[in-house]
Amino acid sequence: MCARICIDAHMVGEQETGNETYILNLLRGLQAVDVSAEFIVLTTNREDLTGRIGLGERFTPVLVPPSPWLRIPLSIPRSVRHHKIDLLHVTYVAPPVPTCATVVSIHDIVYAHFPSYFSPRDRLVLSTLVPLSARQAKAVITLSQCTRRDLLERYKLPADKVFVVPLAAGPEFHPVVDKKQLELVKQRYGISEHFILAVGNLQPRKNLSRLIEAYARLRAQLDGNAIPKLVIVGRAKWRASDLFDQALSRGLQSVIMFTGYVSDEELALLYGAADLFVYPTLYEGFGLPPLEAMACGTPVICSDTSSLPEVVGDAAITVDPTSVEELTVEMKRVLTDANLRNWLSEAGLRQAAKFSWRETAQRTAEVYCRVLAEYGEDHS
Repeated sequence: MCARICIDAHMVGEQETGNETYILNLLRGLQAVDVSAEFIVLTTNREDLTGRIGLGERFTPVLVPPSPWLRIPLSIPRSVRHHKIDLLHVTYVAPPVPTCATVVSIHDIVYAHFPSYFSPRDRLVLSTLVPLSARQAKAVITLSQCTRRDLLERYKLPADKVFVVPLAAGPEFHPVVDKKQLELVKQRYGISEHFILAVGNLQPRKNLSRLIEAYARLRAQLDGNAIPKLVIVGRAKWRASDLFDQALSRGLQSVIMFTGYVSDEELALLYGAADLFVYPTLYEGFGLPPLEAMACGTPVICSDTSSLPEVVGDAAITVDPTSVEELTVEMKRVLTDANLRNWLSEAGLRQAAKFSWRETAQRTAEVYCRVLAEYGEDHS
């Protein structure tokens, strides 16, 4: 008998960066995996979802409202009942009353480590609903051993219930041979020269204020005319204005560019055009941008904290994200050493190749099968 699996893909089209990337590529991967199931895909924008990926005949999009207050407690359970779903897969928060076997993906619990970096409302919602969802779920999928340890220690979940399923760089992230494409994307964003790239929503956890400080020190140490500009890609989030004010107060407004959100296709070109990618984040459940940069052949400097050592291996330079001095030193070293840049580029390509979305989908499907088998036994 063919199982019916429902996947909540409401974040597609909402510019939710990592969450959106996760679901899109998981859906792509599941279409290539041999799993005996039909899939109901919940979406707030059917046209956007089907325009981004060609859903196969086993995948049926179903419209749900964008509001989480309607979608989670009302629309998802209604869809589960209407479509006779055997297993529901959601990200972070599940309906409060389970109506079928549930799998919850939890990418990280940053709100527990850095509560001051979240608005009081978000902090309350996440700290209440995520642990509740994790405890009620039949299985929890997370992206790294680091986050698995967090979940086991903080929420006392059974060890055999939490599965690590790493991510991968998407197929659009690869070295670009056509240099005209790289020049065109630079022109589109008004970048006329070499640049350092940083990617992440403009929020305190991404530690971009220390990056800006390190960049200011770098310019003071080297010939300012020879230093690449700093391009920061990401949506403005809570306290983003602090970064704009910092760039202005340091007199760097002409050499630091904030692009806002960009599509994956343009992001891949920006990775490829950059001299260096820097990711000084304080905490990540996986940290996909360094892997994407590596897949494009771009040298990477990133934090040595949380899950990032698992992701980058020995193919990146890792730094203490709280040390502006260390970040400055390593940026200077990479920018002034062509041999080091070449080595990092080649090592990064090898590291990125160790991950694949097909493997992510295969391991996710194995979790589905395990949960369905156990749930069936419990209800037989």
